[in-house]
Amino acid sequence: SFIFKFDQFKRLIEDFGSVADFLIIYIEEAHASDGWAFKNNVDIKNHRNLQDRLRAAHLLLDRSPPCPVVVDTMTNQSSSCYAALPERLYVLQEGRV
Repeated sequence: SFIFKFDQFKRLIEDFGSVADFLIIYIEEAHASDGWAFKNNVDIKNHRNLQDRLRAAHLLLDRSPPCPVVVDTMTNQSSSCYAALPERLYVLQEGRV
């Protein structure tokens, strides 16, 4: 889960923040507690509406990320465009992934 690796992500921003911009897009929950979930995972249910997704994103905001946090649409537009497993971390340069 991204939240368990959040400190590592923050170190990436510290190391490369001077040469790159960072953004977190909160997408559909991959391991929702009311679906396919890991044991001892964060208790986040499947998002049924945008308010659910916004509430879940606040778990990241509570950790004071050093970059902006936005949420994907309920049609999962960002997730569809950039889907990858197991991590969804990307570098974009001059419009190319």
